[in-house]
Amino acid sequence: MLYKRSEDGKKLLADIADEAAHEMIITFLRMTEEDFEYVSSSTIRKIIPEVCNVLIEELADYV
Repeated sequence: MLYKRSEDGKKLLADIADEAAHEMIITFLRMTEEDFEYVSSSTIRKIIPEVCNVLIEELADYV
């Protein structure tokens, strides 16, 4: 299962790399392809709620 996630992540980054906006995307992500491979599920569990809270706060006037 983790291998599949890693492969899916690699595919996503490969698709992004094929786009003309490659450098902009990498700057936005603040991660290289190598960094992306080492993001743990515990890191993701910490990031997702924070991102969701910020989006809710920033978009509250529009919802």
